[in-house]
Amino acid sequence: MRTSRDSVLGEHREAILAAAARNKADSIALVGSVARGDDTDDSDCDLLARFIEGASLFDQAGLKLDLEKMLGCKLDVLSVDGLKDKHSGLLADAISL
Repeated sequence: MRTSRDSVLGEHREAILAAAARNKADSIALVGSVARGDDTDDSDCDLLARFIEGASLFDQAGLKLDLEKMLGCKLDVLSVDGLKDKHSGLLADAISL
């Protein structure tokens, strides 16, 4: 049985990277429960992106919308620059695409 993690890292990897580039992100990583492999049917997909200089919240929102449509699930796109100390644990689970 394929997991959400397999889907993101395998069959959708190139399309995710292309969407990231279109929305001014120069790197993107899978984080959270899907990255750890302990996601459930109710889990969303969390991605951590580093946006290039000059990118705006519209680019971050655009990436979120593009990826939700592509993956067919709810997801969150977090910006590396916007991480707070309380979210620093996400980096331990991060799997770069």
